[in-house]
Amino acid sequence: MRLKKMDKRILNMKGVKRTMKKTVAYYRNSTNLQENSIQMQKAMALTFSSKQRIVIDEEFEDIDMSARKLGLKERTGLYKIKKQIEQGLIEGIVVYKRDRLARNVQEHLELYELFKTHDVKVYFTSQNEAPMMYTPVGEYLETILGAMAEHEGKQIALRILETRIANYTKGIKLGNLPFGYKKIEVENKLPSIEKDEEEIKIVEAIFDTILHDNHESTSSIAKQLKKNNFIRKTKKGEKRSWDETQIKEIIGNMMYAGTRIMKFGNEKYERKYDDLAIVTEKEWLDANEIFEKILENKKGKVKFRCPILKFLYCKECKANLVLSKQMVSSTNYRIVKCENEECKTRAFVDDVEQNIKVQSDFYFRNLLSNHFSELYKRQQKANVNRLNTIIEKYIQLVKGLEDEAIKRTEKFIKSKSQLHKDNLVACYRKLKEIKKEIAFYFEKLEEINDFMGKIEGSYELFKENLLEKLSIDELDIFYTDIIESVHIGKYEIDFQFKHPFFTAKEMYNHDTKTVNLS
Repeated sequence: MRLKKMDKRILNMKGVKRTMKKTVAYYRNSTNLQENSIQMQKAMALTFSSKQRIVIDEEFEDIDMSARKLGLKERTGLYKIKKQIEQGLIEGIVVYKRDRLARNVQEHLELYELFKTHDVKVYFTSQNEAPMMYTPVGEYLETILGAMAEHEGKQIALRILETRIANYTKGIKLGNLPFGYKKIEVENKLPSIEKDEEEIKIVEAIFDTILHDNHESTSSIAKQLKKNNFIRKTKKGEKRSWDETQIKEIIGNMMYAGTRIMKFGNEKYERKYDDLAIVTEKEWLDANEIFEKILENKKGKVKFRCPILKFLYCKECKANLVLSKQMVSSTNYRIVKCENEECKTRAFVDDVEQNIKVQSDFYFRNLLSNHFSELYKRQQKANVNRLNTIIEKYIQLVKGLEDEAIKRTEKFIKSKSQLHKDNLVACYRKLKEIKKEIAFYFEKLEEINDFMGKIEGSYELFKENLLEKLSIDELDIFYTDIIESVHIGKYEIDFQFKHPFFTAKEMYNHDTKTVNLS
């Protein structure tokens, strides 16, 4: 029976089809500027397969894909090879070097185990690449080579980053320019930046309307720009109205104040272009401050820090409470209300915060005066047990080393050899280090035992105005440590603390703000 060439299947004696395994080639490059190009890798594979008389049945490519940044699943070519190997379809893979497959140790060893499990023969076309062996020594070697590939990848990335930084600071490469500017290139000269007069008028209009018109929303700014026929064009030349995202990009870019900032890695690099500025630095700061306030007022959302919010729940329907604000006698007040629109539970934030401060302060003092010893002992019991376990382990180690030191001493007395002397010295040095460790852990035990005596006389530190002295960040940490939940009802607030020796219930009166919000 004659089989089709693309089918690659043959019949066994019983007429059941089985798959003929194939040899594939894999090529990868990180960028189109890379030395190890796809074309070069293909040429190497062709030369190698011709000399070795290996038939390459299928080729897989990952073009412009970094093995350092992208995982196996994201490199589609290699991922297809992985799946076909798992299906038992591949018996050999032709590749230029190991670093084409992976740039970190974990992925390298994962592929090594895959090849080993399915007995895949790996052919490297580079002459100086060591063969892949499925032996204990081979596995050890692959770990080292994988680590080297990872280190080399990091070094390459670092060199590329350093080159980009140098090109930017020297003015060789300008990168993508913000809206309103264009690049001018002249032969044998460094590129320069000029204003795009048509676009820069729009930028000036955006800053002008934010600085001098009283807009309450970003949509109002966008409507003003559209009314004045200021539109933007997409890369395809399509006309679009300005929206919040684009306006924010303009306002937030310091290039319009004469300072260009480029970020490389985690570092920012500045270049001054005072001649290209369209607003002063003060105007730029003012515009950003105004725009931030507009964003804060968007859709009535309240943008203020409220460390208690994450603990607040509705007592009636158990839903979360959300921040809002309400006008009372011509004054805006911060409130919390049930996220369930049908529920009428709500309360003034100031009143809730004050109640939580009072109850938390009382609860904390109660812990210090009545339960501190119990809490401390409970916490430190595990630490003491761990220290005792470590000390016992080191004591047993000391006993073993002392026996070993006696034996090494006897050997040295008999032979007087330098080797036995060195071994004896090393043994005593190790013994000395371990005894120092034991002394250190005994000191830690003493510190734990002494701490209770020191802290018992320090309660006066927590007597008056404890919470008043804490910053908002410190309050956040304090509340997180002790509060489990706070349930707000129509007329009362229930507190549940994390160490439930007791719960507190506090009556709540809405009349404190002259109006009943419920």
